[in-house]
Amino acid sequence: ITGDGFLNLARVDAPVGFRIDALPGPQPIFDLIQRSGNVPRPEMYRVFNMGIGFCVVVEDRASASAVVQQAFAAHGFGTDAIGRVVADERKRVVLAKEAIVGEGDGFAAA
Repeated sequence: ITGDGFLNLARVDAPVGFRIDALPGPQPIFDLIQRSGNVPRPEMYRVFNMGIGFCVVVEDRASASAVVQQAFAAHGFGTDAIGRVVADERKRVVLAKEAIVGEGDGFAAA
C-alpha cells in the first residue's frame, strides 16, 4: 500500500468493501507525527496507513491464507490477518478499531 494507504484496497475490481478489524497498533513514530503535526487520526490512516505496508487479498479459505503465510514466512516475513472482504457497492474501507470509514479519497469518523 502506498499513497492513499488503505483506500487503495478499493481498486479491487468488484462491488466489495473491506472491514479491517484486527490492525496491529501503529509504531510510535506515527503517534509522534500525529501529535507534532496536529494531524487528525483519519488523515494519518489516509496518508501513512499507520505501518501496514502490504496487503494481500485471498479467498476466504484457511488453505488460501495458509499458502500466503507460508510463502512470506519462507522469505523471513511475518503476516497478520487484519480483515475481510465484505459486500459493499460503495467500496468502503472500515477501520473498526479506529471507528473510521474510508470512501472515495478520504477517511471520516464512522
